[in-house]
Amino acid sequence: MAGWIAALALVAAAQFGTAPAQAKPHQLVIPGSFEILAQLPKSHGYSISIGSEDHRHIELKASKGALIASYSVIGRANRNRLDADFGRFGHVSLRFHAPQRKRGGSLQICPGKPAVREVGTMRGSVHFSGPNGFPNASATRVHAVATHSFPQVCKFGNAGGGSSNTPGATEPHPHPHGPGARLLQRLTQARLGGDDQEVALEGLVAKHRTNTGQFEFAVFSIPEFLAIVIASAEETVGRVHVSRGALVIASPRVLKLSAPGAGPQKATVTAPKPFSGSAKYIKDLGGEESWDGSLRVPIPGEGKVSLTGPEFDVKTCQARTKKETEACTNLIQP
Repeated sequence: MAGWIAALALVAAAQFGTAPAQAKPHQLVIPGSFEILAQLPKSHGYSISIGSEDHRHIELKASKGALIASYSVIGRANRNRLDADFGRFGHVSLRFHAPQRKRGGSLQICPGKPAVREVGTMRGSVHFSGPNGFPNASATRVHAVATHSFPQVCKFGNAGGGSSNTPGATEPHPHPHGPGARLLQRLTQARLGGDDQEVALEGLVAKHRTNTGQFEFAVFSIPEFLAIVIASAEETVGRVHVSRGALVIASPRVLKLSAPGAGPQKATVTAPKPFSGSAKYIKDLGGEESWDGSLRVPIPGEGKVSLTGPEFDVKTCQARTKKETEACTNLIQP
């Protein structure tokens, strides 16, 4: 799963509230980072951007609501330029012209050297045409922002039960191609210091291989907090990694799991738009499994696709410790 999952989900998490007030004090180390982002003309109602978060991985993203398409390739990016060859899909070659340099502030709970932002115009050539013409992008002059941030140590939570210092108050700096696991580990961290019998995270991941890559559906729920629902069609075309799918932040009630070890293992899944329908997973005492239902989602450029069927390999998890949380979120690894 690409980094847009982590970035969008952590921003949306703040809208659902904060971690439980009884959480023990803890800290989150946010490493320094680099990001450059250029906005391209819209295509088919999708907002399009191209950029990098690590100087090497260049990613073109098209998004409309919960629907997202991403095309990434190894290229070159720094505060002065952005270059990438997307093979049969196109290319980008842009240069910054006289950007304005600005220094940002730092939050009290995340002290550190202020980030440096450079805002201005990039000029050159961008031409991109995805599968079946989706998305299309062409430009010679675009608005762009380059940001260089420095390491910070954020401290939140307190023994008195206050909830003002929470993970939702900070901006994430995820690796551009790291899985959504990093986000989930951060969000569940505050719950792991409490009652050892309390479930901090539960999830269901369903995958199946296709002729060109992999299709994946995942839902992770932090009880009484939120759930992240993801569908992604992944493939590699030449040197370009393509990811198209949908992501929504939802109520934790979208996933219901039976207690581990209690009779047949069961799970039911529902999800808000753009998802539709529902799904049910059963693993009986003999090990026989079924994953059935009407759960579907639109994939950009492909239309609606089914998320259930015997071709999917399904795994569920319930985590109470940090080690279990890592194992649970790692289910979305390739």
